[in-house]
Amino acid sequence: MENHPGRDGGGAHSPPPLSEEEKGRRFLELIDKQSTIQQLITSKLMLLIRKHGWDSDRLRAELEDLVREHSAITLEINGLDAGAGAGAPK
Repeated sequence: MENHPGRDGGGAHSPPPLSEEEKGRRFLELIDKQSTIQQLITSKLMLLIRKHGWDSDRLRAELEDLVREHSAITLEINGLDAGAGAGAPK
C-alpha cells in the first residue's frame, strides 16, 4: 500500500512546517507529477475504450493505481494550499 499524506499510522510525529519557498517548490513538483499522471490516465482510458474494451484486468489495475496516486497528490496540494497565505499558488 502506498504512503498517503495525512495517514501516518499512529504515533508518528508530523514533519516540521515547510517554508513558503519550500511550499512553492513542492507545489510545482506535485503539479508536474499530477499532470503526468493525468496524461497516463487519459492514454490508458483511450486504450481501454478503443482496443481492449473493459476486459483488460492489467489496464484496469494500472488505472486504479494511477487514480489513487493522483488523489494522493491532490490531497497533498490541497494541504499545501490550506497552510499558505493569500499569495499562494492555487
